[in-house]
Amino acid sequence: MLFVHGSLALGGVETFYVRMAQGRKKRGLVTKFLILSAESKSHPELVSRAKACAEVYFLDEIIRSPFRLPSSAIIYQFSLIYPLRRSVVQEIFNGINCAHVSNGFCAHMVLRLASVLKVDLGLTMGLYHSMEFSWGARLPRLPLFERSNREIFYYLHAAQALMFFNEKMVDLYSKLSGKDFSNVGLFPLGVVEGLSTLPIKRFSPFLNLGSVGRLVDFKTYNLWMLDVVNELRRLGLTVRYDIYGYGPTEEIIAEKIRNLHLEDIVFLRGSLDYSEFSKVVSEFDIFVGSGTALIEAAGLGVPSIIGIENSNEATTYGFLSEIPGFSYNEDGLYPKRSAVDIFVDFSSYNETDKMILSEAHVKKAEMFSVDTCVENFEQVKPSAMLNSPLCRKSSPFFRFLYTSSVVLFSLFWRIKGRKLSQVVRSVD
Repeated sequence: MLFVHGSLALGGVETFYVRMAQGRKKRGLVTKFLILSAESKSHPELVSRAKACAEVYFLDEIIRSPFRLPSSAIIYQFSLIYPLRRSVVQEIFNGINCAHVSNGFCAHMVLRLASVLKVDLGLTMGLYHSMEFSWGARLPRLPLFERSNREIFYYLHAAQALMFFNEKMVDLYSKLSGKDFSNVGLFPLGVVEGLSTLPIKRFSPFLNLGSVGRLVDFKTYNLWMLDVVNELRRLGLTVRYDIYGYGPTEEIIAEKIRNLHLEDIVFLRGSLDYSEFSKVVSEFDIFVGSGTALIEAAGLGVPSIIGIENSNEATTYGFLSEIPGFSYNEDGLYPKRSAVDIFVDFSSYNETDKMILSEAHVKKAEMFSVDTCVENFEQVKPSAMLNSPLCRKSSPFFRFLYTSSVVLFSLFWRIKGRKLSQVVRSVD
């Protein structure tokens, strides 16, 4: 399997891909990565882990150029129009019979690579964020690149080559499209392994809270948690909150910490090396977050409160162990509860109550097994692309139009002070 992705920065999809490669290696399965950016734009630790279990190629290795481009000049959005080194593309494809992507852009790249070698490589796509193919409802018209992305998405849907990792997304996309999405590959992401060897969880005498993740707009809990901590302090509870991560909302969070005078109990810790995740997170009494980090924390026996994405209210569905199924990130899934009330209740638990909650989280996390996910991936049949109606998208003219659309749309929103990723992830 070939994973095609933008970078190996520290993030939920990226760490999931690496876990999948590790799980596949244990089964003797070949895995390769094609990263559509320079290595300098990826996290060194994650790259090292990926290289230990798979072959990893970066965009600069497949570009054909009379001189070596500096990493700063290698732009992800231009990867569809860079001239390619056919010999390296051939090397990447050796031993590979299918590719997997998380977005339409990378799907277009797979189609281009297949056309270079005239190899009808199979493709599967995973829906890792609910907004990936549902954003832009308020725009008068979707840009060309997104209309093309959705054409591929719905083609793969018809070919039963889609993977959903959230039960609620089946209903959402069925409603949006008027199509039946009940036949997609539906299973939880693989996040954890080796849970049976965990040490007994120890709790502190006060509320020791923590979050780990990129500081981005849709992870709104990073802001409302500051109001929660402020209220807990007002109620007389001793509390500490550590926030690990980096991103565009970091300064906004820092300013709010200052405005609420929380500098002595809330700490922005910056980036956390993945190798340190277990050690650091295990010390928290409660983890607050979303994505795969929430599952990883639960797998460590840390009671984990769900930070609902794109929700500005200080409310939550509660602890991960309390929800049915494996959907938990999106707004509108289950009844909400006051986050303050949950923390206040937890502070009154005795040690036995806390241990029961810890064990319930470990059990819940077992649903998100990497080994099971590897098996589930193998059950989804890839769809051949080169000889499909989508083959026209590999032409130089279409690739130029597509790239121009991406660049111009990105510049339009950049002028308005937003990145393309923020527009896609926004519910507005």
